[in-house]
Amino acid sequence: MASLLPSILLMVILLRLNYVRAKSSLQNYVSQVAQQVAESARDYLLISPEDLEEVFISLREDPGFRGACFLDKKNNILFRQQLSPQEALHLSGLASRSFTELTSGRIAYRLTLGKQKNVLGSIVLVYDTQELHSWARQTMWLAFLLLCIGVVLTIIVVNMIGRSLLRPINSIRDTALRVSAQEDYGARAEKYLDDELGDVCEAFNLMLSQIQQRDMDLAEVKEGLERRVLSRTEDLNVSKDKALEIAASLLESNRKIRAILETAGDGILSVDSLGRIESFNRAAEIIFGFAAGDVIGKPVTMLVPLEKQEEYTTELEEQLGQNSEEDFALSRVIGARRSNGDMFPAHLSLSSFHIGGARKYTVLIRDITEEHRTTAEKAELNRKLVETSRFAGMAEVATGVLHNVGNVLNSLNLSADRLRERLERSKLAGLSRILDVLLAHQDDLGAFLETEGRGTEILHYMEKLTSHLQEERSDQIEDVQALSRSVDHIRQVVTQQQNFAKDPGVMEDFQLADILEDAVEMHLGPLERARVVIRREYEELPALHSDKHRILQILVNLVSNAQQALSTCNRPKHLTLRIHAQDGQQIAEVRDDGPGIEVEHQAKIFHHGFTTRRDGHGFGLHSSANAAMELGGQLLMESEGRDRGATFRLILPVALDRQSIPKTASAT
Repeated sequence: MASLLPSILLMVILLRLNYVRAKSSLQNYVSQVAQQVAESARDYLLISPEDLEEVFISLREDPGFRGACFLDKKNNILFRQQLSPQEALHLSGLASRSFTELTSGRIAYRLTLGKQKNVLGSIVLVYDTQELHSWARQTMWLAFLLLCIGVVLTIIVVNMIGRSLLRPINSIRDTALRVSAQEDYGARAEKYLDDELGDVCEAFNLMLSQIQQRDMDLAEVKEGLERRVLSRTEDLNVSKDKALEIAASLLESNRKIRAILETAGDGILSVDSLGRIESFNRAAEIIFGFAAGDVIGKPVTMLVPLEKQEEYTTELEEQLGQNSEEDFALSRVIGARRSNGDMFPAHLSLSSFHIGGARKYTVLIRDITEEHRTTAEKAELNRKLVETSRFAGMAEVATGVLHNVGNVLNSLNLSADRLRERLERSKLAGLSRILDVLLAHQDDLGAFLETEGRGTEILHYMEKLTSHLQEERSDQIEDVQALSRSVDHIRQVVTQQQNFAKDPGVMEDFQLADILEDAVEMHLGPLERARVVIRREYEELPALHSDKHRILQILVNLVSNAQQALSTCNRPKHLTLRIHAQDGQQIAEVRDDGPGIEVEHQAKIFHHGFTTRRDGHGFGLHSSANAAMELGGQLLMESEGRDRGATFRLILPVALDRQSIPKTASAT
């Protein structure tokens, strides 16, 4: 019995020693894992803090891992995994590199990242110790059982199994010492018997296998972390290369910008928030005559006239004090001063921008002396052009008046010729001879008239002469009326052209057919002599409210052109006059079957100065088209070509307001 007690005591000591060493091995394992995780967390914290979660992904496969959290240097929780907020808050009070027993068979370990002055934070890992405690309990129960059995069987088998009991214990001891000294988790205790000590040996070997597996897992995790750190390092190197490339590109862009500023045609200045010049390009040196070194650092107002410096300084201070948060731009023309004191006009553009939180200003200066000179020359040219245009308008008015009066004078001459011919054929000479006969027989006039044959014939002749003179009188009255109308039309044309710039023509109601008949009446003599057959197709239409005399001018031009065209033909001639309505408008048509208008001339028929007659001046149709447009209508032409005649249509609105007639200086 005395020999059994030392063996039992030795077994208990060994079990306790193995438990302590197993616990120490677990703590070493946890501290190593924490160290590796801390190194990875430090790299992630420096490179990409948002990826800290990846540090703890590999720990999830560790069967003993029960949670973790990451604390900053002020013990604030930045990240936690598989831990409640209360547990994480409790763990934030642990000291660095210390183990703490937690409830539910867990152990916590905290490790600080960095040194005292450069602390980045802390890592707290939580591992399960239930397996270790379970093993310890099983071992204790096994020891207790062995103790009981040993007490009972010691006497019987002490001599039989003395050495057998010590061999497995020694093997376990030696293996434990080897593992402790060399950290060789591949060592295994040799099993001699299939008894309790054999089970203890198997349990011990199983524990070593688990520790070895964990060590391998940690090595794999470490290798993976090293690979990822290497990959991140390579990415950083690539990013560094890209950063260098971008920096080189920025330097090149800066060089180009400087080259552009130096070669720009406009003066470019940069000004700080106090109105002092910071840069002055080559164009600005040429414009102002100052060298860049002479103006940099000085107020920008030194570039304006001396008498304006105080005013511009106040204005600049007000402008620079406004819009402190938002950028702005302004543009204006100012007076500027060269280095020799000469003044010149300049266009200034001022814009603001921010660089590094500071407000800067860019000033663009362009010398507009030549522009002012060009503007003045252009204004003088415009003045001369307006004056020339006024004279041209006056000439056009005169041409229009002469043309319209000329048309009426033709009719006036024709009417006067016809009146002269009738007067030459007058029977007034016969009346004078009868008067001579009657005076010769004034003493016996009654007998002469009653008995003399000549007297009787004189009575019959006087009766016929009276009738003939009455007819002549009627014809002469018509001719005089035609002359009066022509003279009145001339007066209206002249009056209208004189007053046209002041006030449009008089609006009145009239029948369009009556105006067309007046135009034909003015050309009736030439039409009759040319044996032109006139056809009339007039519809019954309401009165037209418009400028009567302007419409008469247009129709006189159209009838005159038709009469002149028909006078050149040797075949039967027809002039068709038509009045009708369409789409709420009244239309007057003048159609002839004369030589017509060739296709290539039709597009230019209303152009100013264009004519197909040798003696024409090309103004009648042009002025008529303008007049029709000003009356709210239009003048159209149709011709199927050479020797196919021509048709002119004057389209007019039924009613034209006085205010709707545009004012113009052209002849119509």
